[in-house]
Amino acid sequence: MSKSILLIHRRSETLAPGLRKGLRNADLVGQLSVVTEPGHVERHDPGVDVRLVADAGDPDRVRSAAMDILRVRPIDHVLAPFEMTMVAAGYLRSYFGLPGTGFDTSIAFTNKYVMKRILAAAGVPVARCDIAYATAQLPEVAAGVGYPVVVKPVLGWGSREVHVCAGEADLDRQYPPSAELNVPVIVEEQLDVRREYHVDGIVHDGEVVFVSPSAYFTPMLRSWDNLGSYCLPAEDPDRAELETLHRDAIRALGLRAGITHLEAFRTPDGLRVGEVASRPSGGGVPEAIGLQHGVDVWDAFLKTSLGLPPDVRPLTRPGIVAHYYLPLRPGRIARITPAEELRAVPSVLGVDLHSAVGDEVPDQLTLTDAAGVVYFGVDDRSEIPLRMKEIVDQYELETACTARFAPDFSDWGD
Repeated sequence: MSKSILLIHRRSETLAPGLRKGLRNADLVGQLSVVTEPGHVERHDPGVDVRLVADAGDPDRVRSAAMDILRVRPIDHVLAPFEMTMVAAGYLRSYFGLPGTGFDTSIAFTNKYVMKRILAAAGVPVARCDIAYATAQLPEVAAGVGYPVVVKPVLGWGSREVHVCAGEADLDRQYPPSAELNVPVIVEEQLDVRREYHVDGIVHDGEVVFVSPSAYFTPMLRSWDNLGSYCLPAEDPDRAELETLHRDAIRALGLRAGITHLEAFRTPDGLRVGEVASRPSGGGVPEAIGLQHGVDVWDAFLKTSLGLPPDVRPLTRPGIVAHYYLPLRPGRIARITPAEELRAVPSVLGVDLHSAVGDEVPDQLTLTDAAGVVYFGVDDRSEIPLRMKEIVDQYELETACTARFAPDFSDWGD
């Protein structure tokens, strides 16, 4: 039976093709309403009821828009596929008595400080941390945690506004005492990261029904030119421990149904959980999981959001599927290698190119900004550096900051 759905997203957020296709499935979605912001880039189909608010992440503004919809027709379920609208979605579910993840659980999966307090209390290993509500509090908080520290907003995603501070001078440079914080910041010990992972799962009726652990090529903050990951094979020695860590974190945070994306670190003292999200990962992770395991993450997201059982029948592909984010450089793009030329590299399974000639790349880039994603297959982890080199040798990007890209795998044996 089709449902009346409310989807929340911000101005710059575009839906993944798999989710867009699912929302057009009349057997699942009868009436689609959308709350977004003026100037939104997603083009919704005719017949979709689009409501504009100044800030789609503001729970009270979104509540007012939802109330206008409810005066006309019911809302059966609320969808929030992006990090910065999850709290608003949880608030709507709790406020209006709608099914799905409520406000408290949404906060637990989005507020980094709340998350880590819950995880630590449940015995899930995390970095030592504290919170500051004003710049004047930062020196004392950082000293209490112990330098070097990582400082970032409690709400956010990717690498945005993440600062590593070796001492108080670094702290003052990033957070001048005269400036005020818009949101609280979490101050964490900087871990000695030897290997970094992400673990992606599907939860139904409070149980993890599918899990896919992956390893980043190198820790994310270490190199911008070899950002990507590969699905861990069954024989990987860390896989079982990562699956247990993921299960324990999900139980501690109280998720009953949904998609999860957990970041974890291998340190000399063992595994530590970085952050956990109750949404599909961005970038190429969902597509890589589909290529490796035959599981449609976005279909599972839609079904679990609607209270339906996900269709999870893994059919693991032989070998290892990896994906690599094509680096960007600031300036107007004068040339970029066409997707078909990248697809011609023997190991490549697919290419999603996001950038084109004429695009203006901003001066300030984050780790998650990329020109596109290349998916490739190998028989063994040891082949990844060679296959990466073949892709990079084929890739050209010409802007005002033209440079050859050189992924660094010097620590690949760690």
